[in-house]
Amino acid sequence: MKTLRIEVFNPSPSLAQLRFFADTNPLPRTRDLSPAVLTDFIQRSQQHYQEGLSLQVLGKELFDWLHGVEGYLDGYSEDTLLYIHNSHALGELAWELLHNGHYLCANQHRPFTPLRRVSTSQSPAQAKNRPLRLLFMASSPENVKPLLQFEHEEALILTATRASNKVKVLFITK
Repeated sequence: MKTLRIEVFNPSPSLAQLRFFADTNPLPRTRDLSPAVLTDFIQRSQQHYQEGLSLQVLGKELFDWLHGVEGYLDGYSEDTLLYIHNSHALGELAWELLHNGHYLCANQHRPFTPLRRVSTSQSPAQAKNRPLRLLFMASSPENVKPLLQFEHEEALILTATRASNKVKVLFITK
């Protein structure tokens, strides 16, 4: 499995630098941008997620931004562990949604796995209060009785989560 680590470095108050550390190269590749541009991207991505807009569109925006014109994700779209330091707000984004024609995390044989690294400092990370999104995909094996009762299972889940406005549920049936 390949690894790609992303860190945000601020060499000056007017410059933010994304550093991409790959397991195949000891020197990081970098992208310079203004702190305002970085903050704006993070806020737009968080708002997009909070408002429940298209997750596929958000995943594509995240992929395009991270990949950039430099092509930083070339060779790192599958069978990769993506380390993101959670000490920066960039670590709070929904990197599990990365989408480049398909969700990168959805390939069970060649997974793309975002991993947030929590700071080793003495101060604990603050919990985030945002909605939990659940995706259920139901399928029933062939030639097995009794058949799965999709509608009944869906009703049970919706009943159990109805009391909380912090849970958003989406069902896919085949």
